[in-house]
Amino acid sequence: MATGRSKANLESLADVADDPVLFGEIFLGAQFTPDQKKVMRAVQEHDRVAVHSGHAVGKTYLAAALVIWFLHSRRPAKVITTAPTWTQVDEVLWSEIRMAHERARVDLGSEMPPRAPEMRVDPEHWAIGISTDRPGRMQGYHSPNQMIIIDEAAGVEQKIWDGVEFIASGGKVKILCIGNPEAPDGPFFEACCGGSGLWHSINLSCLDHPNITGEGELIPGAVTPDWVEGRELEWGKGSPLYQARVQGLFPEEGTDTLISLKWVNEAVGRSLEREWTPAIIACDVARFGEDETVLVVLRNRTLERLESWKGRDLMETVGRIKRLKSELDLGPEALVVIDDCGLGGGVTDRLRELGENVLPFNGGTKPRDEKDFLNKRTESWWALREAFRLGEISISDDSMLKSQLTSIKYKPRSDGRVELEKKDDMLRRGVKSPDRGDALVMAWYGRNQLKLSRRMSTTPKTSRDRTRDLRSGASDILGGPSGKWKM
Repeated sequence: MATGRSKANLESLADVADDPVLFGEIFLGAQFTPDQKKVMRAVQEHDRVAVHSGHAVGKTYLAAALVIWFLHSRRPAKVITTAPTWTQVDEVLWSEIRMAHERARVDLGSEMPPRAPEMRVDPEHWAIGISTDRPGRMQGYHSPNQMIIIDEAAGVEQKIWDGVEFIASGGKVKILCIGNPEAPDGPFFEACCGGSGLWHSINLSCLDHPNITGEGELIPGAVTPDWVEGRELEWGKGSPLYQARVQGLFPEEGTDTLISLKWVNEAVGRSLEREWTPAIIACDVARFGEDETVLVVLRNRTLERLESWKGRDLMETVGRIKRLKSELDLGPEALVVIDDCGLGGGVTDRLRELGENVLPFNGGTKPRDEKDFLNKRTESWWALREAFRLGEISISDDSMLKSQLTSIKYKPRSDGRVELEKKDDMLRRGVKSPDRGDALVMAWYGRNQLKLSRRMSTTPKTSRDRTRDLRSGASDILGGPSGKWKM
């Protein structure tokens, strides 16, 4: 135990036992933001509190203070914390707990092992951190005073929530679930927004933090105005990622959202089996001053590289494509897909002169499936949507790409075909041009064209057979038979 601190015991804490804010300020020397105090007093007053939070607003710090408060203001008591991964348990929340415990103004009478996420007063009076995919590990804990904290709650599986409910069925238990909202479904969403009456729900927005409002002293390590302004410029206020990471709100994903944020998050770092198709380079060439020129490399259904820059020097773009192909050793069979509208035509022509295998892409042309889609752009975005929905693609954790993928909306036309939201309409609702998303769409389009051409060339067929196979192949790639979209 640390020295130089007066000894405290549980009886001497009686005056502040019921107030976690007062406890933290007096015994831990903590200073809390108004939102942190709101959450802490909600935990004091309610048995179940669900907090959906923006980025870097101090949710982990307040959870750490609550662990120490609950354990040292009741006898006996048990606190269990969990999170999706061991790293999140040990290196995030319990790192904060350990620092707060060491900085306490009094000796709280509890001990912490050097490494393990534990804090003990006696054999029946302790706090622990666990991460597990086995609900049974969440069972068997009983105490007259018990609290469970579910950190990064959006990533915790349903079966672990079921284990928490098993503990809660045994008596009076306080539960705090806290995290960044990712998708409008799942147990964390239901706790925050389900309307069951079981949970007291609180939203913590970056925009309300003292570092952003200017009310109070600057808090080191917390969200900054530069970060918020950068996310507004990068993602746009109307994007699902801005809603989740900045405002702390569950994204407004209605029936007109093309690609779910949940699907995109699941695709980050996904491991996939190798497939026969050559690597694909796709390039979305900038048209206007603020647009990006974007290069992506797709190999084995995995986004292997993403590069972007501003500027419209076409020969520089050609040079970057050649350099990237050589650097990654993509081979002569690699397919280069170029957005051939407007300025992109010059890139297409030059690459052909250099002997590259080039596939032009023009989103405004007719789709292969004219019955279901307005144009090739809509059809190609829909094919990418199906790849995310079915778990057939892996991407890098690029926040701008994720924002663009999840910002696209669509609508059915009166003739039954699907139409993608126009870019001008996106700009009107505060969403940037999806340059990175468009590049990935073209890469996936190129991959599907290679699959289709291989299927068509395997055996000689009659004209009628080729027509039938063409329609069947396009249907498989796009996600279902004509007129039957998979939602």
